[in-house]
Parts: sequence; C-alpha cells; structure tokens
Amino acid sequence: MLIDLSCPVENRGISVRSNSETGEHYILLKLFNISEKVITSLNLNVKAFDENGAEIASLPVELTELHAEPKEQFAENKAISIEEIPNAKNFVIEFTYATFEGEEEPYEPSEENTIDYDDSEASLKDVLALREIIADAVRYASEHDDHWVCVCGRPNFLDSENCVRCGCSKDKMLERFSSKNALNQTIKLREEEAEEEARKEEERREIKKKKIIKGLIISGIVVVALAIITVLAFFINNALINSEADKAVKNGDYLKAYELYNKTGNHKKMDEIQQYVMGNTPENLLLSLGSMTEDSENIYFIAYSNSYPYTNNLIKENKKTKEKTILTDAANSCLNVLGDYIYFINSENKPCKMTKDGSTTEVIMETPVDYLCIVGNNMYYIKTDYNNPDNLTEEQCQTLAAQGQIESYKRLHKMNLKSKKDSLVSEEEMLTCAIYGDKIYFLSYDSTDYYSYALLKSINLDGSDLVAHTDVPVRSFVVKGEYLYYVPLYEDGYQSITEFDPAYLGYCVKRLNLTTNEVDTISSENDYVDWVCVSGEKIIYITYNREEYIATNYSEERVDANHIPNIVAYDLDTKQTTIIATCPSSYLNVCGDEIYSISAYLSCRFKNDGSDFNAVYADGTSNPPETEEVELTPDLESLY
Repeated sequence: MLIDLSCPVENRGISVRSNSETGEHYILLKLFNISEKVITSLNLNVKAFDENGAEIASLPVELTELHAEPKEQFAENKAISIEEIPNAKNFVIEFTYATFEGEEEPYEPSEENTIDYDDSEASLKDVLALREIIADAVRYASEHDDHWVCVCGRPNFLDSENCVRCGCSKDKMLERFSSKNALNQTIKLREEEAEEEARKEEERREIKKKKIIKGLIISGIVVVALAIITVLAFFINNALINSEADKAVKNGDYLKAYELYNKTGNHKKMDEIQQYVMGNTPENLLLSLGSMTEDSENIYFIAYSNSYPYTNNLIKENKKTKEKTILTDAANSCLNVLGDYIYFINSENKPCKMTKDGSTTEVIMETPVDYLCIVGNNMYYIKTDYNNPDNLTEEQCQTLAAQGQIESYKRLHKMNLKSKKDSLVSEEEMLTCAIYGDKIYFLSYDSTDYYSYALLKSINLDGSDLVAHTDVPVRSFVVKGEYLYYVPLYEDGYQSITEFDPAYLGYCVKRLNLTTNEVDTISSENDYVDWVCVSGEKIIYITYNREEYIATNYSEERVDANHIPNIVAYDLDTKQTTIIATCPSSYLNVCGDEIYSISAYLSCRFKNDGSDFNAVYADGTSNPPETEEVELTPDLESLY
C-alpha cells in the first residue's frame, strides 16, 4: 500500500449514510490530524470504485476555515454527496493539499516521502495476544529500508523515535513486539514481574495479618458491644436520612430527596417522587423521540427544518417572555432536563449533557445509543450489545454483525452519572421503553412483522417479573393511572390469516386495565390511529379517516389522495372526543397543556384545547425563512 509519510492527515474510516428525510446518500469521513500543527484547510479527492475495483469517479473536496488541533479528529459532520455515483462500492481518500496555522509552507504530496508498505494485519490469535499488552495493536512491529511500522499499523520515517499515530517508542516496539518470540519473551518478563510483585504483596499481607490478630485479641472484649452499637447506628442513621429526605420533598427539592431515599433503599418513597426526578415524560421519549421537555422556567424543544440544509436546532423558550434561544444544532433526540443540565442524544447518536445556557457540552460516553432517559442520578439507555468473546472493537463488531457473523442485541443499560458505574438492566431485547414508577414498559423484538414495532411487555426496575401485555405488535402506548392505552397494528387473530388483509389492521386506541386485564376501545371505528399520548386528563391521538386511508394505501386500485390527519382529544372525565387540530403529524410530544406535533412536512404547536395554533420552523418561531418556498394545499393555508 502506498502512503506519503509526510501527510499530516489520516482517514480513519468512511461511513455511508442516507438522509432520513430525502433518501439522499452521502458519506462521512473520520479525519485525524496526526501532525503537531493546527490544520487550517485541507483539499482531498474521494475516489470511488465499482464492485470490480475499477475507478468510476473522483470527487474533489475542499475544507476551509478549519481549526484542527494536533492529535484530534475533525470535520466529523462534513457530508459528501454520492447521489451521482450510485454504483460505487468502495471509496479511497487521497489528500492533495493542506495549510497550517502560523506557517507559510503548505503540505503537498511528495514522491520522496511516499513508500510502499505491507498493511496486512496479524492473525486474530496473534492480535489478541498483542492486545493483552497494547490495546490498539493490529500487527507485529517491523523495520524496513525506508520506514518502520508500529504495532498499531502505522508506518513511520526511519528516524522517528516515536510512532506518529500512537506515540509508542520505536526501540521498545521493535525490541518487545517484532515477532512471536519477542512477544513471548515480553509476556514471560511481565509474568515474572507480576509474580515478584505478588510475592511482596503476600509478605505485606502476612505482616498486616499478624498485627490485626494482635489487635483483635486486645479488643475482643468490646467487639459484641460495638456490633450492637453499629446495628443501632445503622437504623438511626437511616431514620435520620429518611427524615432529611422527607423535608427535602416538602421543600420541593425532589432530586435531593430521591438521592437520600436511594441511600437507605426506600424504594416506595422513590417511586412516589419519581415523576419529579425524570428528565422527560415517559411517553415523550417513546421510540427515542423526546423532542420536547421543560423545567420551571423554560420549555426546551428540537425545531426541525423541512428544507435543505436540514438542521435539528435545540431551542430554549422562556415560559413567561416567550423569548427563544438556539442552544445547539447537534441535538438529535431524547431531550431530558434535570438539575443544571440538558441531556440528549447528539447527531452521532452519543449521549451528551449540556449546561442550560448552551455554553458547555460533554459527551457522556463514546458508545452510540438508541434511547436515553434520566431518572435521578441514573441514565437509562438502550444500546447494541454483541456476542463478542474476542473483545473486538465496536466498529469491528458492527461490521461482523452486518455480515451475519456475530449476533447483536438491543438491550437496556443503566449508568450512575456520578460514579459512571454501568449495569445491564435486562437481557430482553428492546426497541424502546418507558419508565413509570417501579415498572419499565417496553416494546420487544419478538413476533413482529416489521422491525420498528413489537409486542408490549413490562419488567420491574431491576429487570425481574416479565409480563407480556399484548399478543399483537404495538405502535405507541402511554400509562395513565390504572390504565394502559396503546395502538395495536393488528386486531386479534391476524396471525391466523394466510395473506395480508387490511380488515385485520388495528390502528385504534385500546385501553387495558392493569388490574383486571380487561380491554376496551376508546377511539371511533372510523378512526385509523397512528400515535397516542396524554395531556392532563386528556388522551391525545393522531388519526386518519380509516376508510379513506385504507382505500389510499391498501386497495388494488389506490385512490390518489393527500390525507392530513386530525389530532383528537379524548376527555377522561366526560368520555367525549374533540378534534383539536388538523395538520401534518407523525408524532406528538406534550408539556403540560402544550402539544408539539412533528412531521417531515411541517411541525406545529398548540394547546390541548386547540388554541394558540402555530407552525414551528428551524429557528423555533412561526415565521417561515425568507428563502423557503412551500407549496400550500387548501387544508394548510390556515397555518401561515
């Protein structure tokens, strides 16, 4: 493989993505500055190859106004469209020019510094042995006429004392990790050193043990008394902590109370105040949406643009003044606000926390997640786990799982945000979940007709007591009091039919009594429901005219129609339904009496009685951008 050793940039991977709104395909690069200088601009060519290895295109790319710090990744969000080359199966990056901060001399490719090196990796067995000592090792170190290669796989100039990528010493790598024999000698040396340290530690323990025995003999008379005092102190201490927690509840400091109850294991009290220490309502976070949440002073929501360039702006809106501030354009989903921080999943699907003024953002962990919910000091999240006995990297596991070579699972984890201690909540595979009190309701992955939907089940917070609540796939659900409201995709008995029949389509609002398990339907038989949530004493749902919707989408001679759904409120007290809005809508989020309707075409906000209806654009306001041109239909003219 040819490489210019003087090139200041490494490409550490290419990922192919597609825009969820337009379907347009593009690639993202992982560029890394391996030099000691700040890179201010970079030119490169993306060479595309077909399935036979023939080059079919070369796309020039120019990155300007950079500030790429040494030894850091940069330009992560630079998307390069590949719509014009649909037959491309492989891509190679060629760097052609770079400039540096404070230096006039740019980088240009140099034949003098270009070498041909062997980029093959060691066998899996050898790699695993190397990684017992060096986590990023991929091969044995080696020295050649015009370069040397580090165990991380990076070739370097012969006179480089350290690897430009990982910083490891050339002499140390060649001496200890250049062959199986060298590695075995290194492992043997480490084992001898470990045995010697263990021997010394045993001597220290023996000396300490003798001192302890002597101390126990002297203090044996008072041991029983101390034990009694300790037990009494434990109960007294717990009583004092619970009393302090009760005071915190009265003062409205629910987060402090929740932490104190957790110290004493008072789960009953924790359940009673859990709603006050959750970063968002369970139903808002369903299917990893979480586009809206609130605290006492502000509403926070993600404003989606409906035209290119597509952005997801996180907006903070003051409840009194209605003043709006854009905090970031990197919030993707699962908004939570608790204490001094806003939590969310960013554009790279990584969990983050941000100060409420937007000045500081921290990536909580580098692992991509599919769902995030904050409860007290704990972050519940769903991520992909792999059957990975060889301790392969995340990227390697993703590749092998995509090829069907290893198994993968979507599972719920819990991390303590203070200690960073992580634990698996349940072995059950989950698409999404919602935490209500001491129960986790979730959509599983089994017995589904389509990957996005699943059966509705529940477990305790510790993962025990699995209960299945439905035997048909479910679209969305919400728990209110003793009832579980849900939207089934099919009516009972659909599994017995031999071919698709729209008559079995569910898409209504079912109500399950969690005490008696009795089920009834609260929506009209003319409804084709797509989403359900709750606002105060009202069940809110999105619905189409069932007959028209099925005729449009499932009949042999499909009717050409542009259906816009109704947003319906079902009053739990009066049992009456009211249409509160008619607008494009795929999902709903709720804060108090505020409804946020989200769709690819247009997002809107209104009250749960239908008042204060406004469109929502990328800046969070109801004022359409001057450059945006939207073709209106008669049904939507009232939005503008």
